[in-house]
Amino acid sequence: MAQRSSALAVLLVVSAAGSAATQDLPPPENYHLRAEYLRWWPKLGAEVQKGEEGSLTNVTNDLGVPDESTFELRGTLRLGASHKLSGSYTRLAYVGDVTEHPTVRYGSQTFFPGTRLVTSMKGGYYGGQYEWDFVTGGQGYLGAVVGARLLDLDVLMVAPVEARREQESVRIWRPVVGVSARGYVGQRVSIAGTIAGLTLGSRGYAIEFDVSAQIHLFDRIAVKGGYRAVKVKDVRGSSRIEFRDNGGTIGVELSL
Repeated sequence: MAQRSSALAVLLVVSAAGSAATQDLPPPENYHLRAEYLRWWPKLGAEVQKGEEGSLTNVTNDLGVPDESTFELRGTLRLGASHKLSGSYTRLAYVGDVTEHPTVRYGSQTFFPGTRLVTSMKGGYYGGQYEWDFVTGGQGYLGAVVGARLLDLDVLMVAPVEARREQESVRIWRPVVGVSARGYVGQRVSIAGTIAGLTLGSRGYAIEFDVSAQIHLFDRIAVKGGYRAVKVKDVRGSSRIEFRDNGGTIGVELSL
C-alpha cells in the first residue's frame, strides 16, 4: 500500500511539474492537439532509372513532367511540456505527355524519339517523428527530433499508340534526425523551422527543411507562410530514383 501511495505521489508531482512547465510557454503553445493544412507550390526535380539497361532519365527535362501544386496535412499530439508526436502526409501527382524526347530506356522498354510518351508519378510522401524540446520558455522552444520518412510513388511510362508500358512501385523508408524550433516575436508572430535528415551512404538519403512565419489571429488559430524542401534518394542495384521538391507554402494552423 505504501509503495502504491509513493508511486501515486511521484506521478502527481511529475504531472504538476509538466503542467507548470507548459504554462511557461507562449499561450499558442498550450495545446493538446495541433492540426495544419498547407498549400505547397514546389519545383520538381527528379531522376529515375530502372534495370541494368535502363537510362538515367530526368523526368522534367526528358519526359516533360511539369511542376504541380499540392497540399500537406500535419498533426501533432503534445504528450507533455517537452514531448510531442507528429505525422504528416503530402499528396504527389505528376503527369507528363511528350513526343519530343531523347531515347528513354526504362526497365524492359525502349522509347525512341518521336514516340508519344506519357509519364505518371503518383503517390504520397509521409512523415512521422518524436520531438523532445530540451529548451522551453516564454519565447518558444528548441527541440531534437527523431523519426522516419516514406516516399510511396508509382512510376508509369506508357507509349499509348504502340500499346507498350513499363511501371515500378517505389517504397523508400529513411530514418531522420534533426532539430525543430519556434521563437515568438511579441504575442502574435512566431518563426518556426525544422531540419531533419540522414544519409545511408551509397544507398541514399532523406533530407527535409521547413521554415515558416505564423501570424496568430487568436491563441488557437494562426495563418502561416514559408518555404519547404524535400530530397529523397534511393539506389537499389541497377535501379535508382532521386526525388526533389522545393517551394513556397501558405496554410492555417489550428490548436486545441
